[in-house]
Amino acid sequence: MRNELDQWLRQHADPGTDQPAPDGWDTPSGTVWAGVRAGLDQRRKRRRRFLFWLFFLAGLAGTGLWLGDSLTPAAKHLAPPMAVPERPAAAPNPKQPAVQAEQLSRLKATGAALPPAGRLLPAAADSKIKNPSTAATRVQNQIASRQPDPASQNTGPKSSLQPLQAEAAASADPIVPAPLPGLAPENTVLTDGPRPASAGLHAPALQTLPGHWPPLAGPAPASPPLPPSGNAPIRPLPQPNRLYVAATAGLRFTTRSLQGPGNAKPKGRESGAWVREVGLCAGWQVQPHWAIETGLQRTAIRLQAERVLNFRYRTNTEQFDNQNFAYRNSDEEKLETSFGQVDLRMDLSREPNRPIDDQAAVALSLRTDEQVNYWSIPLLLRRVQHSGRWQWSLSAGIGLHLEAGYQVQVQAARANRPGIRNIQVRLQGRANGLSPLFWDARLGAGLQYRLSPRASIALAPEFRYGLSSIYRRGPFRSLTRSGGITAGLAWQF
Repeated sequence: MRNELDQWLRQHADPGTDQPAPDGWDTPSGTVWAGVRAGLDQRRKRRRRFLFWLFFLAGLAGTGLWLGDSLTPAAKHLAPPMAVPERPAAAPNPKQPAVQAEQLSRLKATGAALPPAGRLLPAAADSKIKNPSTAATRVQNQIASRQPDPASQNTGPKSSLQPLQAEAAASADPIVPAPLPGLAPENTVLTDGPRPASAGLHAPALQTLPGHWPPLAGPAPASPPLPPSGNAPIRPLPQPNRLYVAATAGLRFTTRSLQGPGNAKPKGRESGAWVREVGLCAGWQVQPHWAIETGLQRTAIRLQAERVLNFRYRTNTEQFDNQNFAYRNSDEEKLETSFGQVDLRMDLSREPNRPIDDQAAVALSLRTDEQVNYWSIPLLLRRVQHSGRWQWSLSAGIGLHLEAGYQVQVQAARANRPGIRNIQVRLQGRANGLSPLFWDARLGAGLQYRLSPRASIALAPEFRYGLSSIYRRGPFRSLTRSGGITAGLAWQF
């Protein structure tokens, strides 16, 4: 369709019968037709860019919605807590009646007044004393708090409590407090001592004596829920957000793809080359399987080319070099490359016995190494999977490249005629039309091995596709292509 339209324009651009001028001033050149074709293709290019960004933003929106939905926990996966069975009641202590009977016999032998039933203190004289002073002090405090009966004061002697103090001092076990509030040990008797205010009018005071612990009274304290039984799934607790940083270094093969009307292309033949890349990256793990990553990288776009230039020899500008015994001449040439239009200055020497005609064109074949350095800032969304110490991931995103220098090196040069020697080519300045920044799309993968809970090593291949041209306002569009592998050392906080 485009070729038919070009043919129609060529046929109807000048429908008159006038013959074109001999000097060709009224005949459009190939550059004019290239401009017409570029204008016709401009609408299609804008439509392609609009569709690309539309699909890209739709993909980002869909990913965000899916990620937000996965962040909300489902209540149906939470297992209800299970009831804790009650503890079985402990068996009563069979030694309790024997201890109280022995206490009564001792009180009768000493002639002391017997206390009312239920107020006897058991004596454990069959074991050694661990802390007699502390035990005696506690018993004295408890006895002093008693309110004696007036009848017992008149009938019994005042020393009726001394045997109890002596027996308590000889007790083997220290007085042990109750382990829980409201629960009394097994050998606990009721006394008439002071009662707490919260105990009520008829609640007796509790006195703790040595012995075994009684069975629990009342409902058992709440215990943590047991894990669910059966085939119910157990959902792991979500991990907290974690920050990680990494230092990377790798190799990358870079080339370019040309898009332009007609035969507009750089002069000579260009091919890709390998470059080194180093950088630092930082990521934020928003979920156990998702992370957002950015950083700063030092990278380059490199091309190796074989170009042919025409050196216009002028005899009126040549100078004789006595040291090298040759005539030296200089010329300037504009070179069209994928990075832009480059101004070169060429110097060559000829032998005295091989003259060159004035304004003669000397073809020079050059082998060049051209490179543009960039600072790159990526923005990636990474999907991560774990398996023990191993981790693998997939990433996608965009990158911004900021131009940081252009250089051209001539590796070899030769002329198409004999007698030419000492060919030198120098760059006059930066490439005209080189874009100071461009965007690219990135797609990569990663394999990581954890050395410790925080440190790990990673290996990541990545492919990059240029979204904007590195040659700004040129006769063609130059889009970068690169692919490589990067190794790094990561540290997780």
